[in-house]
Amino acid sequence: MLLVMQLCTSKGAEFILLLFDTLSQRVLLSLLQQLACDIGNNTSKKLGWMMDLVVVIKPTDGIITMYIRPIFEQVYSIR
Repeated sequence: MLLVMQLCTSKGAEFILLLFDTLSQRVLLSLLQQLACDIGNNTSKKLGWMMDLVVVIKPTDGIITMYIRPIFEQVYSIR
């Protein structure tokens, strides 16, 4: 998780948004899950990135269809 935060913080929001377009759906879904795991730290920053992520994740992508529901439910249940 620390590595994900360091990357996202060091590169800035604009870079991360550009990066979202080049990453596979599998990686985007994993990033969403990782950001949600420790939502208590840097909450507003992580929520912003997570909101950007859910827009570019394609639930009908065959690579992630079997994983999307459990991961979204897991992310939703984290409070």
